[in-house]
Amino acid sequence: HERSLISGNGGPAFWQETFAAAWGAFSRRASEAVRTRLGDESLAVRYYAQKSADSWALPLQEVADFRLMCLLRDPRDVWVSSVAFHHRRAAEGDSFLPLSADQSEEELLKRFIEDQRQRLRWLANVEERLGAPVIRYESLIKDLPGEAERIGAWLGVHLDAEAVARRRGEYAGHVTAGSIEQSVGRWRREMSPEVAALFWGAMGSELEQLGFES
Repeated sequence: HERSLISGNGGPAFWQETFAAAWGAFSRRASEAVRTRLGDESLAVRYYAQKSADSWALPLQEVADFRLMCLLRDPRDVWVSSVAFHHRRAAEGDSFLPLSADQSEEELLKRFIEDQRQRLRWLANVEERLGAPVIRYESLIKDLPGEAERIGAWLGVHLDAEAVARRRGEYAGHVTAGSIEQSVGRWRREMSPEVAALFWGAMGSELEQLGFES
């Protein structure tokens, strides 16, 4: 527990300095790798995208320089999609949901609902409070070029929506709703009334506030 050699005399904490050094080295190497991969050493590589499931729990004032975007999808669709994908993976001898050997989907559902309620409450004012845009899954499906233009303008880069469309076939293994378009509102077709009632009872007001219907 003796920390005098790393305690310093004011300034940032030791972990912050070491993280900044590691992040700087990573950023330099990642930029070089992307330029080499794309065959253009003049590219201004500006962003590294990282997905975080628990953005609301991040100590935002203590992490590296970043721009936060929040993806919002109807939690009921998220659950139905996750369960369907889990069953597909289970049939192949794998898994997707973090289920322990003695845990049921019903038990995991309770934790999922509580986490999603907390996330919806955080998302309700994140754009106003943090300036972080909320990107709706449903809007990405309906108008990908328009959303790409909006996000690109915010980041100061050009995003090629057509590049996503060209690669759709690569992600067929992730689609469990028949088509990407059918993934919107699938809970209405696939979720039992009892589970739908659990969601609405726990987060109905939050869903309504964010524009989702019962």
